[in-house]
Amino acid sequence: MISKLPAPIIEKDNPFKNCKLGRHQYANILTTVVSQNQGCVLAIDGKWGSGKTTFVKMWKKSLENQHFNVLHFNVWEHDFTTDPIIGMISQFRDMAEGDDAKVKFTKFAAAAGKVASGMLPSIAKGLTKKCLGEDVVELIGSAMKEIADSFDKVIDDFVEQCQSMEEFRKALENLVEFTTQDGKPLIFIIDELDRCNPRFAVKVLERVKHLFSVSNIVFVLSIDKEQLCHSICGYYGSDNLNAEEYLKRFIDIEYKLPEPNVDKFTKYLYEAYEFDIFFASELRPKNLLEEKEEFLKMARILFEYMHLNLRQMEKICAHIRLVLLTFKANQYVNPSTILILTCFRSTDSNLYAQIVSKNITVQELLNQIESTLPRNVFIEDEYDRDNVSRLAVWETARLLVAYNLSLNKHHKEELLKRIESDNGSNDSFKLLLSTKVIPIETLQEAVIWYSQNLYRNDPILPLDYTIQHIELLTSFQ
Repeated sequence: MISKLPAPIIEKDNPFKNCKLGRHQYANILTTVVSQNQGCVLAIDGKWGSGKTTFVKMWKKSLENQHFNVLHFNVWEHDFTTDPIIGMISQFRDMAEGDDAKVKFTKFAAAAGKVASGMLPSIAKGLTKKCLGEDVVELIGSAMKEIADSFDKVIDDFVEQCQSMEEFRKALENLVEFTTQDGKPLIFIIDELDRCNPRFAVKVLERVKHLFSVSNIVFVLSIDKEQLCHSICGYYGSDNLNAEEYLKRFIDIEYKLPEPNVDKFTKYLYEAYEFDIFFASELRPKNLLEEKEEFLKMARILFEYMHLNLRQMEKICAHIRLVLLTFKANQYVNPSTILILTCFRSTDSNLYAQIVSKNITVQELLNQIESTLPRNVFIEDEYDRDNVSRLAVWETARLLVAYNLSLNKHHKEELLKRIESDNGSNDSFKLLLSTKVIPIETLQEAVIWYSQNLYRNDPILPLDYTIQHIELLTSFQ
């Protein structure tokens, strides 16, 4: 069993073959966008853990197959440096193939020498040698000795000695024009920008705007816009700064990466983590044949309605697969309860801690569930073919009944009030809980059924017992 999904293999001839999210169509759209631009900054916006890096790597290979020259710069791997400019310049070296191209790159790198960074000359020279090559070091060595501690001072020195920034841009334009093909722009992908420290992230934006903004280069920023805005506010020390407006100074085109297909990805996770080894085992009780479908349906509901990102979904499934290893193949497990609790464990640690410690009442737990889960998951819809609302309410009822059971299956609180019949018919019950969102009639029906069928073929397991397995406090079977 795997404990972590391997990175998808990006095949040369069909980069999106192993994409489990159906995102090839979005790559085609973006390819059309960059094909029609001879110089701009395009931002691909997606939440952390939404698969942006995998998408841009697949798209990079697709672009290369269409004879685009593409550079990919993981800027997060370089944010330990004082300034991003050397890392950015070094990306151009690999595309300078042939003697003529190398000469143009050397001239370009030399022109950039005095705006390389605000580091100490010896450190800058060593880093430059590693990134740009021995020949470039000899050309800019003397210039690096004069670099001041402040980048503003470096810019001043550069302007004074080179007359204008045009020398740098002209050298860059010559290099790009010489190495691109068929009038296609150079695509420079900057990935993981939102993960950098705030100062470095802002520096990258400034360098793109002021130094690298030339024709025939399309910069692609792979970002979580919300997180990048937080970085910008942190850099300037003000929450009152309109960071989105600030970003518009640097970004020409914004593209919101569509939400992934949760149903496809959930099924992929089920297969990748080999849940069938447990749920389809010949040792499973025959009355539990619907476990798989119920688990997949509940997983899709929670993942979709809670707007979990791909990384969260993956970690939740990975942990549940470990949990199942602590059960014997013929044991009852209440998989949907394990799923709900693991989701809370991953996304709302405070609520999960309260459930584990049992320091809240059943009513308080119900209130917490209603405030934690999106309200639309409980709202009945006549067009809901999957009975999402009913399934969510019934699984909530199962959780409440399990929470109310001690390990010896004694009820800790009275959840139902018996109402005796006057005409000799069967007594009825009234739920002693109140709701704000959940349909009370459906919840009452579910709680009554679970309470009266604790020892049926698929019994309710006390929550303390289930939590011991979730916390991996029992031995693997």
